[in-house]
Amino acid sequence: ACPSGATCAKQGFLGVCVYPEKKDKKSETSLVVKETANSTHYEEPPCRADEVDASIQSLGGQVCAPACDASGSCPTDIPAGTTASPKCLLEDASSGKKYCALACTSDSACPSGATCAKQGFLGVCVYPEKKDKKSETSLVVKETANSTHYEEPPCRADEVDASIQSLGGQVCAPACDASGSCPTDVPAGTTASPKCLLEDASSGKKYCALACISDSACPSGATCAKQGFLGVCVYPQKEDKKSDIVELLALPAPPATTLVVRSASLLTSHYEQPPCQSDEVDASIQGMGGQVCAPACDASGSCPTDVPAGTKASPKCILEDSSSGKKYCALTCFSDSGCPSAAKCARQGVMGICIYPSTSGSDASSLSLSWVETIITV
Repeated sequence: ACPSGATCAKQGFLGVCVYPEKKDKKSETSLVVKETANSTHYEEPPCRADEVDASIQSLGGQVCAPACDASGSCPTDIPAGTTASPKCLLEDASSGKKYCALACTSDSACPSGATCAKQGFLGVCVYPEKKDKKSETSLVVKETANSTHYEEPPCRADEVDASIQSLGGQVCAPACDASGSCPTDVPAGTTASPKCLLEDASSGKKYCALACISDSACPSGATCAKQGFLGVCVYPQKEDKKSDIVELLALPAPPATTLVVRSASLLTSHYEQPPCQSDEVDASIQGMGGQVCAPACDASGSCPTDVPAGTKASPKCILEDSSSGKKYCALTCFSDSGCPSAAKCARQGVMGICIYPSTSGSDASSLSLSWVETIITV
């Protein structure tokens, strides 16, 4: 980086281009390096020697932006108290060179003194522009084309880019909220349902993925990779781009530093909220709306008796596929309180069936079942 004949003499991370001292000519003045106090990357300007002091077009403010490496990775040392993630987000439009910044969803994720400046859903931590000090470089946000969650990597600022060991592929996984809910915006044409399926075994943090029963339910370019009855929509692994954040593993218990598919804890019985177990159909009930996971009745008309925790409703052979005549089981109820959490008692006369809300764009079966009243025994 230095002129011909000069070398980069470093004091810590800060380098200064110097020429060899000439023995017959003493320098007139002796100076000291006025080193920046920044102890990490992404701090407030003045910046480290391996960062550019830049403004961001359309967002304003200033950043100290280190260059992305050849694989698109960024330095991971960040200011104390910061929860925003370093991402290869910025680009010099004239040279095409890529730079790193802190991707954020709120001001609280940014370092002290910085705010989360957003361009659509994408946020970047920026510091106030100093009037007496113009930034050296102007960068643009190299925004991902993803318009929803759960699209193919590169991922949104509030998602992790993860691979799934044993299932293969990659996912963009947003965090589950405190109640276990997930962002519901999904790629166009997707019928798979967002579920809190993934977990970081070391931290306990939960992540969302699209739960599926077939490839056709997944976004374009993704397939339904199954672990038993549980399927997760995954995209092909890119050989030239390793996942940035985490590796997702299937149960049983993986190494402590990975995420796991929460299949065992997600579906522990029959009659739970879709996606359903492999011996159940995901069906709607004619005239009632909603969805159920319905196991088939056996030859004697009996039903599986394992029900979700806290359920008082009784399994009965009460549903029928009018086209095939095949009989299915459901939970019969008198009130909402008898049904599993998130289900309601949809009544037809005195008796009711526990049903779950139909999810917009859900991975529901095309199978529609009718209520066979003559089968009801109380």
